[in-house]
Amino acid sequence: MSCENNHEKRELKKIYGEKIEFPQDMLYVENGEIKNNTFVINNDYILLSYIDSSFCNKCHVRTFGFWEEIIDTCSLLGCNVIFIFSPRPDELKDVLSFLKSSFPYPVYVDANHEFKSTNNSIPNEIEYNTFLLDNKGFIKIVGNPLYSEPIWTLCKTVLYERKQCPLSSTQGHL
Repeated sequence: MSCENNHEKRELKKIYGEKIEFPQDMLYVENGEIKNNTFVINNDYILLSYIDSSFCNKCHVRTFGFWEEIIDTCSLLGCNVIFIFSPRPDELKDVLSFLKSSFPYPVYVDANHEFKSTNNSIPNEIEYNTFLLDNKGFIKIVGNPLYSEPIWTLCKTVLYERKQCPLSSTQGHL
């Protein structure tokens, strides 16, 4: 195994079990409407995908259609799917326009880039900017199921097992 892979594994191990904090001043867009930004998790898990301004936001917005199967499966297994976009200022208007017109799922827009600074242990590599969180916001799985079938299989396994044997019926508030 290469030194680079060992370093990557060490970095990922550091974030397992960490709590993700959600800034309260993000815009919340759902079904084309900007709504009140309140984080309430109604399920035992959430799948959170974070897209920051160092990547092409327009490119990521175009991948949303591929998320439909993941979102549908997560919903059936009692898991919310949340996207957080942190666009560059010059892309904010275009991203909001797309979200309002073409994307029916919940998206938080972090125009002030507080999410990453609040959660500074999040890796810079895009393949590690998606997390399965428990209802308290703690990281259980790191990796993007859209890009990794083994990660998606692991997520489904955890969610299915939880659905069969839920820990609690209480709601988590972040």
